[in-house]
Amino acid sequence: KWPNDILLNDRKVAGILVESIFAAKANQKFYVLGIGINCHQKQEDFPDELASIATSIDIQSGVVCDRNQIAKRLLINLEHYLTAALDNPADIVEKWQSRSMLLGKRITVEYNGEKFIGNCIGIEPTEGLIVQLERGGVKVFDAASTTITKDWV
Repeated sequence: KWPNDILLNDRKVAGILVESIFAAKANQKFYVLGIGINCHQKQEDFPDELASIATSIDIQSGVVCDRNQIAKRLLINLEHYLTAALDNPADIVEKWQSRSMLLGKRITVEYNGEKFIGNCIGIEPTEGLIVQLERGGVKVFDAASTTITKDWV
């Protein structure tokens, strides 16, 4: 779940969602990956509440992008990193964390209806978001039950 927003010049240009399910009959875990990329939007296309935080590839590049080329490059890179994750998962986790906008930031998370404030000190792929709580202690928040309710400051 983290990072699930892709930023370009500090504005969201894409988002990623991953869902998993364990199929007991097959004794396997399956994943569904959803990726949305803003390509041809103009600034005025975004509603007021998103205008200051969203962007598109066309806006950022100043030219009309080729969505087929973007999809092709995305799929090639996705295959590369999935293979790399099988070969050296620690390297992929390190790269993933190095790109996180949450690490080292003060955040507010909502977990099972309760709010927690603290500094994000890590992301553990199988466990979740690691937060040093303001009220003391460290808590790990699993992605399935956690929402970041406030932008980091």
